[in-house]
Amino acid sequence: MSEEEFGRKRDDFVQAIVPWLQTQIEPEAIVKGVAFVPFQKQGEEIILGKERWGHYRNLWNFFGGSLQDKASNRKHPTYTDIATGLFEETVEEFGVVLEGEVFLKNVLGLYRVGVRRKLSAPSGESLLFLVAMQGFDPQEWRHQMEQREETPECPKCWKEHKDVIVIGEQDIQLNTITSYVKGFYARLFMTAREKWQAGKRGMSYGRLEKIIVVK
Repeated sequence: MSEEEFGRKRDDFVQAIVPWLQTQIEPEAIVKGVAFVPFQKQGEEIILGKERWGHYRNLWNFFGGSLQDKASNRKHPTYTDIATGLFEETVEEFGVVLEGEVFLKNVLGLYRVGVRRKLSAPSGESLLFLVAMQGFDPQEWRHQMEQREETPECPKCWKEHKDVIVIGEQDIQLNTITSYVKGFYARLFMTAREKWQAGKRGMSYGRLEKIIVVK
């Protein structure tokens, strides 16, 4: 995929979900980070990634990150910044390109987490986007990510997570997850189960375009 095509897909996604974001988040909200949080099987399973580096090395975490280096206004990211950050973080950490229509059809909810990194800094929020997913196979994901890692010219290749896990709430071991996940996973499971709708629900992993090369 060329940079031009990547940018076009990102812009299409942003245009599709900004109106929805405007109904979910007040304009004065200060959003510091975003995360893509997929659930399977009626909200009974969550997909997490194992951190490769840093403070959370070798711990299971959400797929997401800070908006500071992606926002046009670092102190107060816009709706466009939030949508762009969600799209790019999902590509970089989960390895797929989100489509606006599919995302909106399968979003289970938005969980807002208050964050304050320093006492002197203004408080803000991190947004966890809960989505329904189906057909996700960790082994297929590993294969796709290995292909991306073998492409050194790929500037947007997955780097942060070295593995993924699909796991139920009762099977999560607290010493294997980040403090971030530990603080909220029970509430996220409850929200996902409550909002999961009957019928064929869940964006198909096979239908989401997997990034192999972006150059």
